[in-house]
Amino acid sequence: MASRQQTTDLLGTHLLAAELTRRGFLVAPATRNDSGADLFVTNQRLSSAWTIQVKTNDKRKHSWSLREDFRRVQSDTHVYVFVKLNGEQRPDYYIVSSRQVARDAIEREKHTRTSWRSYPLSRASMYQENWALFGEPHIGVLTGPSSRRAQFQTQMRPRNQAPATAF
Repeated sequence: MASRQQTTDLLGTHLLAAELTRRGFLVAPATRNDSGADLFVTNQRLSSAWTIQVKTNDKRKHSWSLREDFRRVQSDTHVYVFVKLNGEQRPDYYIVSSRQVARDAIEREKHTRTSWRSYPLSRASMYQENWALFGEPHIGVLTGPSSRRAQFQTQMRPRNQAPATAF
């Protein structure tokens, strides 16, 4: 049986995947043994791609736990999305580059020679709804049913034939 935290983590990952898809990105889940990535994301032209580490908590918590090796992967294409669940309301999304997380995270030694790593809401708050980090999903892509139909008709007609009239 899944623990409460595992269920929360899965919920955050699926909500984020749905939000990115709604925004026009292509999203694929990573397998459970992919180190540091929960989602793979690309724009519709497949010209930009990212790996995403999703961290989820509920409205009672004010920080997210990080893996011991969180500083290992620092890349322009590796992003952390901190998801704060708000009950039945839309979650809050904090989109932060892996380099920024490596700089801003808090790491404390415990008495048992282990360390505790987290990213506090106070530092994440400046990155709330920072979707611009992913760029524009539709760059150069026609959208809407009539635009797709026109694009298809243009691609399918012979070069010397006039455009077809609208349906």
